[in-house]
Amino acid sequence: MEIVIDAFEESIREDIRHGLEEFIAFISSRIGLDLESLEYFVVPKNFGNEVITWQEKLGLPTGYTKTSVVEAGGKLLTYRKDNMLKMTMLIDSSIIGSFFNDELLRQIGAFYICHELCHVHDGSQVANMLGVDFILKKETSSPAELLRIYAEGIWTEYYASRLSAATITLPLEEEVVQEVLLFPTLMNVIEEVEAKAQEHIAKYRWHADIGRLFEEFKELGPYLLKIASRTYGHLDGLSIPELLDSIASCISDTYFSNIWGSLGLELQKQFDNYPNWSSVETLDGLANIIVKTWNALGIYPDMSPSTFENGIYVDVPWPND
Repeated sequence: MEIVIDAFEESIREDIRHGLEEFIAFISSRIGLDLESLEYFVVPKNFGNEVITWQEKLGLPTGYTKTSVVEAGGKLLTYRKDNMLKMTMLIDSSIIGSFFNDELLRQIGAFYICHELCHVHDGSQVANMLGVDFILKKETSSPAELLRIYAEGIWTEYYASRLSAATITLPLEEEVVQEVLLFPTLMNVIEEVEAKAQEHIAKYRWHADIGRLFEEFKELGPYLLKIASRTYGHLDGLSIPELLDSIASCISDTYFSNIWGSLGLELQKQFDNYPNWSSVETLDGLANIIVKTWNALGIYPDMSPSTFENGIYVDVPWPND
């Protein structure tokens, strides 16, 4: 692994590089991470611009999470090199800066770095279980493939969050709870996703293009489930069941209430079988939860095998139907 630092003054880059090397070696040993596939660890001057630049250089689709509620501070790029799975990790310089700050910020920075390293480990494990081609798949030829790719993204958020919780020192400061556990973010995303779903459906009533509706709509369920899975991962990793009860109570009056409970049970089931998944069908439990989330948001896509061949059918009932 090569550490590439373009941010910060040149005079302190070597010290930062040395500190990162020590931390990565420590955390890898502490929780048993396989980082063999990590080719580059990059700390860019401008995170967003450099993510796009690296994606273009590697021939990958461009983009990263950036909404009114959530903005990524890290991005892991996966690709094939010399017929092997390789990864490049980009981390926002503000996170690296916090790592070398006071104890509270250091704890938060360490958590975020560890979270991304856990994604590297999980990517390697899933590739071993389900194949490199599955990890690198960019296009899908069936509804099942689409759902499994989304499901794997949901799973890895849970797994990375659960493992990286090991870097947090208990008892937790209130600021760490707010910053790291993402409970307030989850509540905001539940509202954000519902508003966007209603907006897309309202526009569909006018333009009547079902393909356009599904393209606009399909990312909403997985996006919400990723945030929810991260929250579950943090709480499961820290063993704070009382906070799980509190979250369940807070979302009890939302469309996400029943989905939240099902998601937790399915993630634990996957965790119990990891890393001994037998096939891609292992992800079908999470895939079904994605469909249930779409349904709760107001659309009912036909995910039968013939769907992609003949054009997707989506039922969008009126609220009182």
